[in-house]
Amino acid sequence: MYIKSVKATRLKMTDIESDRISCLLDQLIDNILSYLSIKEAGRTSVLSRKWGKKWSTQPDLVFDKRSVSTLALEDLSIIRRKFLRMIDHVLLLHSGPINKFKLSNSGSNIMDVNSLADIHRWILHLTGSNQRRLHGCSSNLLKLFDHQPHIVRLVIGDYFLKYLAAGVVPVKLPTPCMNLTYLGLLINFIDSKEISVVLCLLKSSPKIREFTMFAIEKQPGLLTPASYCCEDIFSKPDIPLGLRYDNIEDISGNKFELDFIKYLLLYSPVLENMIVKPTQNVKPELMTELICFKRASSQAEVIYRGKDS
Repeated sequence: MYIKSVKATRLKMTDIESDRISCLLDQLIDNILSYLSIKEAGRTSVLSRKWGKKWSTQPDLVFDKRSVSTLALEDLSIIRRKFLRMIDHVLLLHSGPINKFKLSNSGSNIMDVNSLADIHRWILHLTGSNQRRLHGCSSNLLKLFDHQPHIVRLVIGDYFLKYLAAGVVPVKLPTPCMNLTYLGLLINFIDSKEISVVLCLLKSSPKIREFTMFAIEKQPGLLTPASYCCEDIFSKPDIPLGLRYDNIEDISGNKFELDFIKYLLLYSPVLENMIVKPTQNVKPELMTELICFKRASSQAEVIYRGKDS
């Protein structure tokens, strides 16, 4: 009887000790999960029912190279299929609001132009749209912002700007993005429609204060043919741009890039500084050209930094 009692006591104590991880405060669990990749966070669901519920309600979803690091030795096509399937699985199981959805291709090269259909599907899911298409609307840009007018920070990387450039690109969005204060992106200046998307967002977001841009050089694809007309693309905005801080990197000094910079300086009356970091082997006259551009803001300072600075 004594032995049985000791065993029962030990079992009870073991149960309590093994369940200590379930007794952690919700705030602490959220903090722990925030440091894990989406794949690692999903594995915590086996710890307890509470952890499983916590994982499936995380408001910030980040899919990047950490999500596929264990698959590095496999064929890229296999990795891509698993990566896409993982995102579908997470979105299917997720419950509650999603405040942040980040899809990063940096350093992994998993996403390519063939992934645009998947990106489209995820956007429809995130915006709560049950429609395959929005009637009377053939613009991915309008599809996204018609359902997301409250975005505060927007970072566009890899092929996503090309996705937004597919279809009709309006000069300005029908409903302005009144909460957007930061815009960061990678842009292919050889593609005039990508330039149009960026200008549309700037014209439609009166409260944008900070703008970061990295130039990339790729030949235009089938979705966005390159047809360049300065007067059509760089039309004067209805209201001045509210930009204060611009950071422009990896430019080579071609006409498209210089016209874009000239536009920002000409229509940003409250601009304080613009940092320009060119790519390597850029002609030395570039700095002189930038300094000579007309500026709407008397306080605007153009800071030219070499690639290594």
